[in-house]
Amino acid sequence: MCKIIAELSQTDEQLMRETVKRLERSCGNPDVDLRLSSDIYGHTRMKLRALGLDPCDTKSKELYQALINLAARHDNFLSKSIGAQDGTDADTIFKAIAKYIKRAKIPKSAWVIKSSSAKRLLKQTPPKNLKKALGYRSIDSMIKHERPAALVAVAREFEPATWQQKFTDSYKKLAARDFEMKSIEVVYLQDKRWREFGKKLATKRRNNILHSLEVGSIIMLPLPIKARSGTTLVSLLTVLDHINAIRSYSTRTKFRNLDVGFGKGLAHDLAYKNDKDIYVSGQAIDWRVIHRYFGSLNK
Repeated sequence: MCKIIAELSQTDEQLMRETVKRLERSCGNPDVDLRLSSDIYGHTRMKLRALGLDPCDTKSKELYQALINLAARHDNFLSKSIGAQDGTDADTIFKAIAKYIKRAKIPKSAWVIKSSSAKRLLKQTPPKNLKKALGYRSIDSMIKHERPAALVAVAREFEPATWQQKFTDSYKKLAARDFEMKSIEVVYLQDKRWREFGKKLATKRRNNILHSLEVGSIIMLPLPIKARSGTTLVSLLTVLDHINAIRSYSTRTKFRNLDVGFGKGLAHDLAYKNDKDIYVSGQAIDWRVIHRYFGSLNK
């Protein structure tokens, strides 16, 4: 029964089988894979029926088209619900998402780098490519007129690897006093100066949304093409997922604020984002999994 789980998670079947057995032995809870596989099959059949399809006779193309049609209906409804009356205009959609997130009653607080500290880091390690692209003559002028959080997020994506390494290393000198609790910032950079960055990001990642874990910012860049059906749905879900990622990272960072070498640990985490430091029965577990598990427990 590990076969379907391995296929869905794109993992080697033998590796999945050995991992499941090891975890089952450690917790004394056998046949978890059987129950999980049964749940997957059961929920799949229920969802197919909800789409008006026959669970025993549905082709992949039929399922794909049914999901596309359902997504289009939800996208149209969502666009109007958040105030984007024209669901085909990208600027209208992203402005509406930024406004909606700001007024939405969802947890948005995070322990992130202070704006003053972010400015100091940018001055110490100037993102020269970003400064040139935005048309500024000096770093001081750029920092004065632009959001530091937005500059960090965009520079993190577009500056060269040498700058990335140097900027990450500068975090080693940070201390807990350089952090504060504040609301996560969601910004749409609609000015035409940012459009080239939006084009590059869309070409590179097929996306136009960036986020910075350490400064608590989510940046939406202009799309180089006309919005398509599903743009609102995908974009809003992406922003919400980034909010959760920032809050998860924030929790981990705050747990370490009294550790010796706090700044070095911060730089290490950012340099090795996939590094695992939690193990259960020899199995590495990402911090986000732990965060999601405890967040789902009944209070």
